[in-house]
Amino acid sequence: MRFFFTLILISTSYFVGAKNFADTLKNSTIIKMTTSKLGDNLILSSISKSPVKFDISPDAMIALKKAGVSDVVIESMVKKQSEIDEQLAQNLTNNSTGGKFTFTKSGIYFGNEGKNFTKLDPTLLNSKYKFGFYSPRFIKSIDGKSANYILSKNSDLYFNFVPSKKDLNSTNNSGATNSDYMEAIMNQIAGGNVAISPNEFKLVKLSPRGNKRVFLQNANMAGQASSIKGRYIINFKYEQVSEFTYRIILPADIEPGQYCFIYLASKQNNVFMNQVEKSFDFEIK
Repeated sequence: MRFFFTLILISTSYFVGAKNFADTLKNSTIIKMTTSKLGDNLILSSISKSPVKFDISPDAMIALKKAGVSDVVIESMVKKQSEIDEQLAQNLTNNSTGGKFTFTKSGIYFGNEGKNFTKLDPTLLNSKYKFGFYSPRFIKSIDGKSANYILSKNSDLYFNFVPSKKDLNSTNNSGATNSDYMEAIMNQIAGGNVAISPNEFKLVKLSPRGNKRVFLQNANMAGQASSIKGRYIINFKYEQVSEFTYRIILPADIEPGQYCFIYLASKQNNVFMNQVEKSFDFEIK
């Protein structure tokens, strides 16, 4: 009994640490905080610790002043947004090879002949624990019979890891929001590491099952996930084409079907923890 309650306590503590990233601050947010009579120190602290997307044009700053935002807060907004803009410009410079690979955000991109790239959207990954004395496992599934994005064997496929700071191993989570899963896993997640290489992802072949696409992940008797069952893993190679960008080389004999990339470096599944997982799914024809 004590062991069971210890597991519950650990699970609860985990969720406290794994709560959602802070919302992105905008001009409207700062105005709302000001009109709510929050002090400058609190607003400045929020600007320092949160991802931001400020409009610092002259007209926008005039509007902020008219709304009662103090000079010191406006100066802080300008400083932080200027640093972000400068870093983005530097990223684009470092991440350019003949103009082909200037992706402005982290993500997985596909296209043809080095142009018209599309960013793969993350998809919710369901997880169901199946107890078995000899083979406990998780059944991982994605709703729907097929993915939204269709690639050919010859499609160009790239991983892009643009850091929010120059230090790729920074634990600062600025720029990571719930709306962008890759931006989130590029930054600190509940005490985990950050993604900086395609090696931290697995390419998984999904099996159709009713109105879902599934694969199996090994687990132990305590309900903790381990490796993905080998028959679902597709080995791929990659080459670095610019500072933050890697071209994915799929096997020449890869079969048509449903696939997904999964990030596995941050945390392990546990039957006691209903973690929200996502994957980047696509179809190859």
